[in-house]
Amino acid sequence: MNSLDGFELVEANASDTDEIINLMVLAYEDDEMWKYTFQKVPYYGRFRFFYEYNSARNMMEDVTCFKISEKATGKMVAYTALQYPWTIRPLSPELKIALSSLDPLAGLPLTPKGFRMDDRMGTHVLPEYQRQGLGSWLTRHCNSIADEHQAKTYVAAGCKSRGMFKALGFKRFGVFNPHAERWGQEYDAEKAKYELLVREPKDLKTVDDYEQ
Repeated sequence: MNSLDGFELVEANASDTDEIINLMVLAYEDDEMWKYTFQKVPYYGRFRFFYEYNSARNMMEDVTCFKISEKATGKMVAYTALQYPWTIRPLSPELKIALSSLDPLAGLPLTPKGFRMDDRMGTHVLPEYQRQGLGSWLTRHCNSIADEHQAKTYVAAGCKSRGMFKALGFKRFGVFNPHAERWGQEYDAEKAKYELLVREPKDLKTVDDYEQ
């Protein structure tokens, strides 16, 4: 029996927002960047922090969220958010202005040219369900969508997810250093950095021709 047989992957919607934010808060508890930053912040404060950004961003027209739930309990155990290029899902001028205040990366030249799975929008798995292939499943699902549209995918990957993304076709093109030391804690400076990764789409026509 496949270890993923007990789970299902479907598109998430607005009614899943609270579960998504809860999952994000719990997934970040042992993250090198966030664990010291939030060590004195109670659960509700962390929930509210992530809710303020993600609840609005995930529901914009250029984003689709996907969730993995446990079939036996219905519990959401993993999720990701995929931003589509504006050539495929155009945003109104008003939403672009709103987005620029929410997401400082939104105006980068790379973003409109392809999909971007932003680490802040997230690919998150509950701690007790990690290392079971759920993050890889979400990534393969998004890769297939990118291949269908022949679009690049961009991701800012933390230390725990770098290996997974690279194993699934992503390559490093830069590094984002949040300078975590400014909070005065004993951070591991290297682990706190995010690697900026890109994946080129597979040529589905070539693959089909080869298989024939």
